Amino acid sequence: TSSPVGIKCGISCGSASKTFLYNTKIVLRAFPSTGYTFTSWTGCDSISTDGKYYCTIKVNADKSVTANFTVTKKYDLKISKSGKGKGYVTISKTGLSAIKCAFKQTRTSSCTGKYTNDGKVTLTATPYSGSEFAGWGGACVGKSNCSISQIGTGKNVTAYFNKI
Repeated sequence: TSSPVGIKCGISCGSASKTFLYNTKIVLRAFPSTGYTFTSWTGCDSISTDGKYYCTIKVNADKSVTANFTVTKKYDLKISKSGKGKGYVTISKTGLSAIKCAFKQTRTSSCTGKYTNDGKVTLTATPYSGSEFAGWGGACVGKSNCSISQIGTGKNVTAYFNKI
């Protein structure tokens, strides 16, 4: 939001603009939505350090200001194993260490990880000796690596391993 009034940009807003009179002092304030954290401003003449996320500019030319946010809300990605075989599923996401869900028992089991909704998560199934990967179920289909673009409110995936 801005003071004087004229700029208001919500969560789905990519940009907002307004014409102000020359030498007008404008104060912008960032309000992070649920699941986001405010990280920084760019293009400000001055920035508050009181934790209220204020950016001040003086209109003496065309100005461009950006409020930067990061996603903090995490959603569950549950990987279950089905079938008499054994194997593991590797969960990979850019910028994070890969997680391995090992299914060493023949009984059904699962593991759950928490992921933000930005970027894709890739699942790779690998059978142990004496087993074969039979395919995916739930949020993934087929036998190839599975990519999930949006974890959203949570996703469930089943990896089917058969004994050979």
